[in-house]
Amino acid sequence: MTKDASATTDNRPDTDSRSETADRILDLAQERIQRRGYNAVSYGDLAEDLDLTTAAIHYHFPSKADMVEALVRRYRQQSAAMRKALLEEHDTLVGRLEKYVQRFSSPLRRGGLCLCGVLAADESTLPEKLF
Repeated sequence: MTKDASATTDNRPDTDSRSETADRILDLAQERIQRRGYNAVSYGDLAEDLDLTTAAIHYHFPSKADMVEALVRRYRQQSAAMRKALLEEHDTLVGRLEKYVQRFSSPLRRGGLCLCGVLAADESTLPEKLF
């Protein structure tokens, strides 16, 4: 495993790199959670696949609950932006519905489920912070 290559001289990522690294972490975490569930995702697996150290992940997300909280926040923001775009881009209800279904069925085609649906299924084991 290698250290995060975006680190500055004080061994902390600069703002732009930190954001890119955090996004990479969230992207992979989301894909994994949607396929396997919350409890099957570990910082060790994410770090290995992203060629980071677990410390680099902890730097961006001190706990797994912090990471999932950021992930759900991002998911909600993306969903809100997508719904707004649907209203602006499609004049008909049918057009909006088709794009909406297309957007939310894409995880199924990749072997996953809706992020919030997967987290709801893991509700009994989620940290209190996520409620």
